[in-house]
Amino acid sequence: MALLVDKHRPRTLDTLTYHPDLSARLRSLAASGDFPHLLIYGPSGAGKKTRITATLRALYGPGVEKIKIDSRVFQTSSNRKLEFNIVSSNYHLEITPSDVGNYDRVVVQDLLKEVAQTQQVDLAAKQRFKVVVVNEADHLTRDAQAALRRTMEKYSPNLRLILLANSTSNIIAPIRSRCLLVRVAAPTEEAIAEVLAKVGRKEGYKSCEPLERRIAKESGRNLRRALLMFEAVHAQNDNVTEKSPIPPPDWEALIEVIAKEIIDERSPARILQARAKLYDLLTHCIPATTILKTLTFKLMPKIDDAIKADIVRWSAFYEHRIRMGSKVIFHLEAFVAKFMRIYEGYEGNLGLADAQKKSGGQLGSAETTTNPSKTEEGQQATADRGAQTAENIRYGQTISEQGGVGGMTQGQEGSTAQEGYGGMQDQTGDSGNVDAAQDRRAEGYGGKGGHDRDMDRTIGA
Repeated sequence: MALLVDKHRPRTLDTLTYHPDLSARLRSLAASGDFPHLLIYGPSGAGKKTRITATLRALYGPGVEKIKIDSRVFQTSSNRKLEFNIVSSNYHLEITPSDVGNYDRVVVQDLLKEVAQTQQVDLAAKQRFKVVVVNEADHLTRDAQAALRRTMEKYSPNLRLILLANSTSNIIAPIRSRCLLVRVAAPTEEAIAEVLAKVGRKEGYKSCEPLERRIAKESGRNLRRALLMFEAVHAQNDNVTEKSPIPPPDWEALIEVIAKEIIDERSPARILQARAKLYDLLTHCIPATTILKTLTFKLMPKIDDAIKADIVRWSAFYEHRIRMGSKVIFHLEAFVAKFMRIYEGYEGNLGLADAQKKSGGQLGSAETTTNPSKTEEGQQATADRGAQTAENIRYGQTISEQGGVGGMTQGQEGSTAQEGYGGMQDQTGDSGNVDAAQDRRAEGYGGKGGHDRDMDRTIGA
């Protein structure tokens, strides 16, 4: 039993349900005698492959749908053998060179050269050239794209290329300049709802317009995904209503579990558990970039705004690593570990700040460590020191007024006639001041006659 997405796939350009202008443009290209190389790009589920199949039918007729799958073996320069599957008809070939990883250049060079050097088998064919459809062209390595460029130049009379890609950013400029770029935009939610209603009528399902609109919204404008969700809802519920739950795909539910687990616990054991689940996703042919992007989107609602920018930045970093490297599990697991590290550090800082707030700032905040006088003990010590200083100043002023230690005998008038311990003899010969100095020596402040006395050197004693 075929899935709805395959069972109700349009076969001709006239039966396509949206983007009528694009369908008319493709129809005119197929009818013209000069069919160019095409680079068709757009998001997943927009209908790129369906439009290519309909265009090939317009070029060659219904015979293009009689396809077969061949298995070919290619040998690399290091004598390594590569097994590669090819979907073909008498008029076209469909290949996915990115399946062989970094050896895609070998497939592109050998296969396209072989196809281009052979003439059209069907002499009654409408076109004298063959068409090669290259899936996931944006995943080709630079070497493979360079080989593709040379093939396009040399064998253009016998060969036309149709490249399918999600984005043109990874396609080298020489290839883009040799192709006619055709963008297939994602369908609107209204267009998806119309398609679901049409398929439901053909299948005999009970019409439920609110449910169809909800599926169209949750599908992310991906028609293929919307049809799969639509079929799953009707398979799990006998009586469908607008409140019927929409089950997420199994792989998406598993990524949700991974996101919840790595937030709940950050430990090496949890990384090992996440690794097992990531391997499970990869073995079910879920692309690594899809896993990483979906995991990032699942984590966003569960974390604080302060670290969202960091998580997105590292997600982009490891997505680039995935595209450049060959062992995708390394980079997926590295992203999980990096998320745990960032989240753990943020939680630790948040916990320390909460503890400081509860303890009144006694856990080493900048305010208390750099300025201890902000605490009650510090303020009391400052007050005590201030009182002691005021007392010392008061005693010092009293001694100064009496001609004490280091004081000016003239007070605030600033006279320097007598200074220091016992003063200096005034040059004017004032005998009264000399007698006063001698009296101070006798009292023991620096004088020789005071050695037999128990001198208290405390200021103001």
